[in-house]
Amino acid sequence: MNKDFLRTGDVSLTLRNPRDGDNGRYVCTVHRDQDVLRHTVVLKYVKKEPFPSWAIVLLGLLVLLVLIVCAGGLYNFEGYFLKAPLVKVNSGVESVLLPCRTRVCLPGGARVEWRDGENRTVHVYQKGSDDPEEQNLTSSNRTRMNDDPLKTGDLSLTLERPKPEDSGIYSCRVSIRKRVILMMKRVHLQVKGQWLNVAFFQSGDWW
Repeated sequence: MNKDFLRTGDVSLTLRNPRDGDNGRYVCTVHRDQDVLRHTVVLKYVKKEPFPSWAIVLLGLLVLLVLIVCAGGLYNFEGYFLKAPLVKVNSGVESVLLPCRTRVCLPGGARVEWRDGENRTVHVYQKGSDDPEEQNLTSSNRTRMNDDPLKTGDLSLTLERPKPEDSGIYSCRVSIRKRVILMMKRVHLQVKGQWLNVAFFQSGDWW
């Protein structure tokens, strides 16, 4: 109780460290000569339940999912609506590099997929290695990526012996289980054909 309760008239009682056994009715009785004043208070102790661990885990997963969806939407916007960088090369060169780099930390189990303008899969990287079974036959054995691209962030694709028919828009997609797209970037490849200059010689004249 307060020390000056007789002067202030505040006869409240403070109960420290309440427990379950403290529940019940409390009566404050004040005697003054022949007068008796009583005041009853009912105490009901409600134990605070800890936040369930499963709810904490679920909340964390929900936050992670929202971040993934937001990141995927941002990269999709960049991939679909921003102009794709143009890579020009002459037919007959040994190889051409389709650049794709990111500073975002990508999960180790993500899938990297390169597609051409006709939406055909030309290269797949997942589970720590290339997957030639899913690559398009026209580019089989002509595409490769650097080692450990998910760790380095360098997802560039090397296309060997480029041909004029390889020209078009190429997209690089990083996804989880083919459902959630984490990022997507595009590259425009233009392969110029080589012209063969032929001179016809007849009777000492050039045609």
